[in-house]
Amino acid sequence: MSVRSEKGAMTVHVQQRPTDEIMEEEFGAFVADERFPCLAGKGAVHRGDHTLRVYDALGSHDSAAALARDLTIFAQSGPADGAGLRAFVALFRGPDMADELAFERRLWRQLRRLHALDDPDTAW
Repeated sequence: MSVRSEKGAMTVHVQQRPTDEIMEEEFGAFVADERFPCLAGKGAVHRGDHTLRVYDALGSHDSAAALARDLTIFAQSGPADGAGLRAFVALFRGPDMADELAFERRLWRQLRRLHALDDPDTAW
């Protein structure tokens, strides 16, 4: 929340977390942009051949557990012959990161936690 005073009046700006629907709309606009380089990704989103899930904090235990569950369901729900292109999109609400290095640290933390939850008996 930020507070700003203008000529005796006070303006309060409350930063609200975007809803899942807003995040999905913003993702769709991101992929639809002509500068988005992945044509296969564009096609999957355009055809609706993608699963999009929103998680809280990148790198958290809770997000890793939810992501592991959702990826398992996604993998099991595909056609047995593996035909067709499908995409899984994971969006995270936060935290806001100061720079690319902070993002990479969180990403690797998320991947380590996801790996720890991976079923060793699954034939990937």
